[in-house]
Amino acid sequence: MSAGPPQYSGRSGAVRTRADRHEPHDGDAPATATATRLAVDLGHPACDCFHLALAVQTQYPVLTADARFRDKVRSRPYPSDRIVHVTRAASGGADVG
Repeated sequence: MSAGPPQYSGRSGAVRTRADRHEPHDGDAPATATATRLAVDLGHPACDCFHLALAVQTQYPVLTADARFRDKVRSRPYPSDRIVHVTRAASGGADVG
């Protein structure tokens, strides 16, 4: 199933994607099941775990400013390499740690 081109809505120029239209995608089922397992295992909200599941599936990291989420993920061996904690330095620049 192809995502197709983004749709532009009106004068605002806002881009609407498949996710905005809440259209199902065949590739979501494995990520949803993984996110559910992660949420139960980590004791963390499923919305964050869905991002983590997609990161595991696509082999890209999740960037988060949530230190508790990072600590929970890093306490488990299987997804620990998929999370990067991002903090804002006092100088106003972004720190990745």
